This record gives sequence, structure tokens and C-alpha cells, in this order.
Amino acid sequence: MKKILNTLTLLFLLNSLAACGTSNNTEGTLDSSSRAQDLNSAKPLALCNELKKDSFDVHVKSYVESSGIPRYDLIYMDVEDIPKIFDEDTAYLSIYRWKASSTSAPVLDSTPLKFAIYDMENGQYLTGSYSSLRWSDISALSASMKVYYPKDFFKKVKIIVDLQDTTGEYDAIKMVLHDNQTNKSKVQVDGLLPFFHADPSDYAVEADGSQRALALQKLHPFYSLKGQRSASEFSTMANDFCF
Repeated sequence: MKKILNTLTLLFLLNSLAACGTSNNTEGTLDSSSRAQDLNSAKPLALCNELKKDSFDVHVKSYVESSGIPRYDLIYMDVEDIPKIFDEDTAYLSIYRWKASSTSAPVLDSTPLKFAIYDMENGQYLTGSYSSLRWSDISALSASMKVYYPKDFFKKVKIIVDLQDTTGEYDAIKMVLHDNQTNKSKVQVDGLLPFFHADPSDYAVEADGSQRALALQKLHPFYSLKGQRSASEFSTMANDFCF
């Protein structure tokens, strides 16, 4: 596994940048579908995930302190592929969070999350915070690294997302490419936020015994394989998404 970020530096960066703006995000009490409830389970967990759809291919990894303590408010993203409209600089990228429970419909937080770009090879931050990103915002930086296309650039860097969710209330993440002119969504992809039960059968049941929201169940990366593998096998498969 590649080098883990320095925690204090990361906190300084994200907290300082978050102070540049305000958010209407709020956190409530833990519900039975929260990631914190899954983490408290003894069942095997998926620590990584893959979001893949319409030329989007993004791997997501949970953030764990060097002490082994998990963080719900930060995740790593590894962009394997991104739709051509980003290359053409006709669309910008934004990242959102959403949640659902057995008693409520999915709720999308419409405030884009803040994220920063980090160089894994040299162990340093390359940008400040973004809530939206165009290729033109980073093309000069990419050229300075001797790479000239988004796919090659993202092979060298990772995205760190501040979920603003210290209690693990939010279940899923949405990446959207918006049209530069109309701001309408052109391409989007959704996926579960780690940590979650690796076995889709385990994930289907919330901590209180109720059925988890179907919208979340269908996002499980192994939903189509439900009942066909053991929990430990699913956990091993999920590890293949890590980087």
C-alpha cells in the first residue's frame, strides 16, 4: 500500500480551506444505516470501492489513521478514467454526498464537497481546495509534470475529499460532470462510501434488523453476486479496489 498522508498536514489543509466558505450541511443522530453502525459489526467490511459508469472509472479508499483508527470524514479517490467531455474542457467536475435509510427516500446534499489534489509520488499537495474542477484549472500543473492528458495526470495524483461527516451518517458519493454553459449534469456516477459490509446479503440488513434502502443495496459493487460467495471472499474482492 502506498504512503499514507501526514494527518496533521491534511487536517490543516482541509480545515483552512473549509474556512474560506460556509456550508449548510448538518449532522444528525446516528441512524441504523450509518457507516458507523456497519463498522461496529464483526462482519467483514469493504474498505475500498469502485464507481464505474459511462467512461467514469474511479476507485475510492477509506481513510485510516496510522494508529488504525478510521476516519469517516475523509476519503481518497483514484481516477482511472474520466469521460472525454472533461478532456475537452466543456464540463466541470463536482462531488456530492447522499444518504438513505429504510424509512426515508435518498437525500442528496446539494452543496458540492471540497477536495484537493495530492501527489502520491512526492508526498505533497499540488492544489488548494476545489468544489468544482475543470481541466483548464489543472492543465498547466499537469504540463509541469510532463503529462498532457487528464487520464495520464490522474495516474500520478489522487483526490482527497472532505466529506464533512465525522459520524459516518452519509452512505454514498456522487461524481458529476456538469456542462460549463448550462450547469446541467452531463454524466454522473454513484457509489457506496467505505466502510460497508463486503457481503451484499449482510449489507441488505441494517443494524436494527430492518431492510436497508433498495437504492443503497443496488449500489453495492457485488449486488449481482448476492448469495454466490462467502463474506470473506467478498472482502478479498473488495480489496482489489484498493490502491
